[in-house]
Amino acid sequence: SVQAKGYEYDETLEIPFTSLVGEAQTVEVPPGKSKTVTFEMTTPEKEFDGVILGGFVAELVEDNEVTNNESDLSFVNKFRFVKAIVIRNSEEKIAPVIKMNDVKPALYTYRTAIVANIQNTSPTLIGKTTFEAKIFKKGTTDVLKSASRDDIRLVPNSNFDFPIMWDNEPLRPGNYTIQMNVTADEETFQFEKDFKITKAQSNSINGKAVELKEDKNRSWIYWLMGAILLIVVVVLIVVIVKQNKKNKRLAKKTKKATKNKSHKKSNKSRKK
Repeated sequence: SVQAKGYEYDETLEIPFTSLVGEAQTVEVPPGKSKTVTFEMTTPEKEFDGVILGGFVAELVEDNEVTNNESDLSFVNKFRFVKAIVIRNSEEKIAPVIKMNDVKPALYTYRTAIVANIQNTSPTLIGKTTFEAKIFKKGTTDVLKSASRDDIRLVPNSNFDFPIMWDNEPLRPGNYTIQMNVTADEETFQFEKDFKITKAQSNSINGKAVELKEDKNRSWIYWLMGAILLIVVVVLIVVIVKQNKKNKRLAKKTKKATKNKSHKKSNKSRKK
């Protein structure tokens, strides 16, 4: 099984399974028949601890494609058969070693979350693993968000991002602390790490998230803006009304003065 293009193996993985077996093969199997496929394997040059995991994947070369001409949609069905492989030198049990690397804000399935990168640096398959994580505002004891899982398996020399979902709420800039307990093979690993959400990260992630709830802590800003706008409108209306009244009084005075002036001229004319 070959990883996708651009995939980077964990830094602690010394012997990838794909480095021990030959290249992919194309095999034609007649209907109702079977065929044995043989791969050449190169054994590691030196003895290694723990296990090497890998697998063989068989899939049809042709695609079963159905096209809907009305909507121009294409549907492709793919079937795979996977055979897992475990390689070991001895049955000696290897103690698990788990680390917590970077903690950062992210989009997880297009929703706001904090992800903690968990790494199994040991060459051993860790079965049922329990995760418990809590996030606090730095310097406080109130739990902002939490997450727990008890159905995760860790493959040898690998890492993955464990998500603490933010319940579709916006991620706000600030300093935070994560506490996490990971229990594997009856051994508990405890982690605590400070991390920061920058304003740029907050704006970028919140802008791309789906089903994001309104930020209640910022709703007062919209109320304030609405109140200010209402006050401005009221002030403008009062100013306009006062100005109209002033203009009317001025026009009335002007009209009266003009009438009086015309009356005086008329009286002078009569006297002459």
